[in-house]
Order: sequence, then C-alpha cells, then structure tokens
Amino acid sequence: MRISMNQYQAQYQIRLLLSLSVYLLAIQLVNLINAQRVSEKIYSNLQSDHYCSRRLNATHQVGCQSDLGGNLGVVWIIEDSHDLDHVLKTGPTPPYMAVLRKSLFSRKVILDFKNNPGRVSGVVFLDKEHDESKSRLTPFSPDDVCPNRYSGIYVNDTQYGDCKHAWQNESPVSGLLYEDIPFPIFLINDIKSIEKIESCFKVNNVIVKSVNGENEIDTPPRSTRTQSSYPLCGIHLDSFMLAAKDSLFCLNSHFLIDEILQSNAQRCRTVYGQNIFGYYKTATGPLQPSKNSKYMTPEIAPPESVVLLAAKLSSISMFSDISPGADSTITSIITLLAVAEALGRVKNSTAVIKSKRNIAFAVLDSEPFDYTGSSRMVHNMIHSAFPGYAQYDPKPNQTDALLNLNLSSIDYIINLDQMANYPSSEAIYFHSDPHDIDNTKLDNIYKTMVAIAKSEKVNFQRSSGLPLPPTSVQEFIRQARSSDNPDNNKFAGLVLSNYDKKYNNLLYHSIYDDSHNINQTSNYKLLPHLVQVSTFIARSLYEIAFGGASDHISVNQTIVGELLDCYLKDAHCHLFTRVSPVGQRLPEGSVPTYKDPARRSDDVNAAITGDLLAYFIGDPMVGYNFSECLDDNFNSLNFTFSYINNQDKTIDDVSLGMCLRSQVFRITEESPAYIIKDDEIALRPNYPAWTVSYNSIRNPVRLYLIPSPVSQWCLFLLGIIVTVASFVIVRHVRDSLSYEKSNNDMQTATST
Repeated sequence: MRISMNQYQAQYQIRLLLSLSVYLLAIQLVNLINAQRVSEKIYSNLQSDHYCSRRLNATHQVGCQSDLGGNLGVVWIIEDSHDLDHVLKTGPTPPYMAVLRKSLFSRKVILDFKNNPGRVSGVVFLDKEHDESKSRLTPFSPDDVCPNRYSGIYVNDTQYGDCKHAWQNESPVSGLLYEDIPFPIFLINDIKSIEKIESCFKVNNVIVKSVNGENEIDTPPRSTRTQSSYPLCGIHLDSFMLAAKDSLFCLNSHFLIDEILQSNAQRCRTVYGQNIFGYYKTATGPLQPSKNSKYMTPEIAPPESVVLLAAKLSSISMFSDISPGADSTITSIITLLAVAEALGRVKNSTAVIKSKRNIAFAVLDSEPFDYTGSSRMVHNMIHSAFPGYAQYDPKPNQTDALLNLNLSSIDYIINLDQMANYPSSEAIYFHSDPHDIDNTKLDNIYKTMVAIAKSEKVNFQRSSGLPLPPTSVQEFIRQARSSDNPDNNKFAGLVLSNYDKKYNNLLYHSIYDDSHNINQTSNYKLLPHLVQVSTFIARSLYEIAFGGASDHISVNQTIVGELLDCYLKDAHCHLFTRVSPVGQRLPEGSVPTYKDPARRSDDVNAAITGDLLAYFIGDPMVGYNFSECLDDNFNSLNFTFSYINNQDKTIDDVSLGMCLRSQVFRITEESPAYIIKDDEIALRPNYPAWTVSYNSIRNPVRLYLIPSPVSQWCLFLLGIIVTVASFVIVRHVRDSLSYEKSNNDMQTATST
C-alpha cells in the first residue's frame, strides 16, 4: 500500500513530537535528580542556629516570626542614619533585609522597622565582635529594666509596684524581648557567613563614591553609598511560627493545617523544665494511713526546721541556642554547688548529727517566665505534695517515705542571685522585703552573717532599703501571704547578691553574658572571690541551721575552678564526666542556660546540676552493682540511686562505676495555671501561663541574587508562551491523528 503525502507528514510529526517529548522528559529527570545541586547554585545557605521565636502568655504574644515559607528582601547593611533612611524611605527596591551590627541594633530601630512593614521584611544581626572586651562595657540587655514586673509581691504595691525602681540600667535593647515583631530576626556570628553577606552586598548592591562638601577642600573625602542596579543580593529568612494571640487560644486551637505542619498537631508548648531539690541530711518518716482510702500519706517536715538555699537554674534569651547566662545564672549555681560540696564533707559532724534541723537546696527552672518554677514548687508545698507525692500506694515492704515539705516547715529562704565580682564592686548585699523591717529572724541572721563575713574578710553590706530584687523568694512570700494558713508565713526570706540598687551585670540575660563578661580584667579574680563568698555562705548556713561553730568549713578552690571551666567553657570535662551516669555522653562547649521547650533536646543544665548536687551531698553505696542500683532506684520511696562513672572518663563497662544514693530529685515543673475544664484547657488566675510556639522552618537563612523585574516578567511571559505553544502543538497533533484515522477508515471502506 502506498503512503500518501499527508500520511507521511503526519507520521513525521508524530515521530518528531515523540522525540521532543522524550528529550524534554530526559531533561526533566536530570533536573529532578540534580534539584539539590541547582538549588545550591541559586542559594547560598548561611548560619541559621540563632533566631528570634514566638512566645505567648495569658494575654499577649511576643517575639518574632516570618510568613509561611519565609520572607524575602534586598540586603542593605546599615552603618549610619543615611542607611536607615535608605531602608525606611528612599531605597527604590523595597522590601529590604536590614543587616545591623551591634552599634545600631536597638529597640528603637526595630520598632521603626515594625512601623514600616512595606519597607522592611526582616533583620539580620551581625555579631562579628562578639569576643571583644569592649562589647561588655555598655549595657545591652533585651530583658525588661524591671524583670518579671507583672508578677511577685509588688504588683499591686503602691510604693514599689509598677516598676518604681528599675533594677537594670537602660540599654539600647531594653524590653525588646517583650515586643511583638511581625518579621524574622536572625543572629549570625559565624565569620564565614558574615563575610558572604558583606561580599555579596559590596559586589552587587552598593556603589561607593567619595565626595567633598562645600568648603571641604582641605578635609579628607567622605564616602556616600548609592544602590546598584539589578541583579541585587537578597536574603531569604524563614522562621514561621505556628502559635498566635495568647496561650489559651494556642493550646485550645486545632485545625487541619496543624496536622499538615506538625506531627503532634500542636501549635505551642507550655514553658516547663526541671526543678532540682535536695535534702542535706536524710529526711524520711513513716507512711500514715489515709482516712477511707487504701493510700498512705507521707509525713511533713517539722515546723520551721529547714533552711532553704535557692538559686535559679535558667535564663532567657532572645535568640535560640545561645544563652550563656554567666552571671545571670551560672555564678549562683556554682556558688550553691560549692556550698553543698563544703557542707557535704562535714555531714558526720556532731552538730549536724544531733540537730533535728535540716538544710535543703533548690535550683529552680523557668524563673524568668514570671517565676514559673517557684510557683509550681510553692503550689505543691501548699498541697503537701513536695518533693514527693501527696499519697502513695506502697508495696508491703514500703513502710516509710521521703519527708514532704510545706511552707510552714521553712525557717529561712536564702536566695542567691548574680555572685560575680566587678571592678566597680566586690561586695555582697543582703536584701529583704522593707515590709519585714521588724522581723527579728532577719535581724538575727544578718548579725550571724556579719560576724562570719568579718572573719572571712568578705565585704558584706545591707541593701539600701529597696524592695526585694526580682528573685524566686518573691513567689514564696506572695503565696505565703495569700495562703489561708497563717503558719505558712513564718519564714524569713532574703536575697544575697553582688548588687545594691542596680545590677552590676550590664548584660543580664544577654548573648554577651558569657565567660568574657565575668573575667573582664586581670585586676581582680573571679575564682578566689567565689571561693571566699561560698565559704562565707557555707559557714553562715551551717551556723543558722545547726548552731555549732563553723570554723572547720572551707570551700574547695579546685572544685570551684573546675565548675567555672566546665559550665562556661566545656561541659565535656573531667568533673562533669565523673558525676554523670554510666554511658551518658556530654556535649562540648559551654552549658546553655535556656532550653526552648518547643524543641526536642536534652536539658543539659538541669541534668548536670542535679548530678553534681547529688555527688556533693550523696553517699556512695559500697558493693552495689549496676542492677542492684537500678532496682533500688525503682523501688525506693526515700532516695534516688544513680550509677555514675566516678572517674574522669566515660566508661561503658558498668562494673567499673559506682552507685550513689542521695535525696536529690529532678522534679518536672509546669505552671499550676493550666487546668482541664469542659474538655478544654482553662487558666487559673495569679499563675504564669507562658508558652513557646512550635515552628515550621525549612530553609532558615539563604543568600541569593534577585533578578530585575523586567527579567522576572520576561521569564513569566516566556513560561506562558511555552505553555500556550505546548497546547497548540498538542492540539495540532491530535487533529492530525484524527484526520489520518478518518482517511484510513475511508480507504478501508472503499477497498472493501
């Protein structure tokens, strides 16, 4: 059969289109295979560990976030007011990604950006001079000048409430932690990432000209910067947060999008952590039967029999994964641990054994969030459920349990806060509530401490009659005064700190409050200072609790030095390894003092601080093997048992470790604010209700080149043309095939 010209053309077109389709399919497959490589050629990934996230409380949302998928903008490095005008007013290609150095990173500038949403789509904070000592000489704290101003005992106090006394010096970023910022902010301190941004900006975005003004012939030229033409260097910032409005709305919200974006279908996580509590002497008592119940009730420690030494465990940070808290938090923890170690060596002294009184240690988590940790601790105390349970269902051989503690059991609360020394002051100040001016207990403890301070050559002074600093003891006093039981309000609360009227620490809760901050000069030494102060506190605590002479008590300087190095420089150290459970691997680098509850990560600070306290005041169990230690820990209602390395290297052979018994407990804490009511979460008044948003971050920080709008429109139109052409060609092929089939059918019918 002869093939007609039309048939030949149709077959040729089909073969051509098939070949073209195969070719395009091959290209598409290659593109899919190399998608990651193409993305890497378009984008340059930068450091993205440190971003500002979203937090919420009972009434507000604070913090930062990007749009879903991220924010885009033209890079502009801001060096002076002219650059600010360029970004906010005159720049021709908004929105801009404002790149700030420390000198211009301020609350005022950020709020100016917030008030110009069409001009600024995000902020990058370049921290290139982080380790320079000059970074520590001026105030730079994003926390409120009155930390926790909306909680504590002075909220409704006409004399001291409403921040009538500011504890912090004003800084450029004061209060920035509590602003609601509708765009992302990232901190970049990686030198390579900073150099990439600077290079991309200089090469693509800016033209520098040297100009002289009138009558400036004899002056050196100054530079002025103008914006280049396309292509321009841009940054993509992605920090999309799932939570919004306030904690109650967030916790009770549930939409289909939550299932898509989050595997746990939650938008936020309540602020929580681990309080650490430990009795110095063994405190146990017989279980008592409960009326009309099979459960047994533990005994409560006798009234006014316990002296409580407390410090906070955590700080707060504006940026994720960077919370050094050297003086804000760590110096107080180290002081408390040094005191515990010194007292642990005299547990068998006559005064301790004969006394019916006890000492307790508490390191409280989440305190920057309106005293979340202490509010849970005191709430449980009032309900006779601290540190153990209110009731037990014991086994037949379990006849006694850990003594519980309530507010009436406490004689004194001594709260440690910021213990480093500074060139301007090496004194330790004694703070108490001015409303307790006639409290004889406070006068007695102050006289005892003055005498010991003289013998230890510590510069010890009473504060200037100001309100109590924003510390955990405020929450103890607040709940005690609001309690129906008058016996709950018999304890005396005080604060020991390195400041009088204002913090000496200019970098409170700042990214710069690291080891450089508390070791600024060689003219004074932090280590001997902490040893001297810790010895003074240990001796005072011993005499207040047990009444005996304390001259034999001294703090181990080697231990304090190791604690400083391990907390502030490298957690993978000999001391931390020695006290850690067998098989546990410690991270390298300094110990972070803030753990984001919305991120799944180990709370290194709580774990290691609890292990250290147990090691210093606990007892080795000679002859216990690994299995016996774990069994006793599981079955005991009195003690915790931990099988630790007990040597300076991590061991895998459990036969080489040591079983340690103590009454130190890590107690998960969450605010008492949350209750279930009508199948929804409700909030109790007068308790903190902080939550942290989960995020949906995929490509946090990326550098790329932005083509001109003309180029973008050309590409868009080319895409439309290709699409239309594809439809035309497909339609033509379909018509050709239909025509050919019709001819074939007619020829078949004719031949038949």
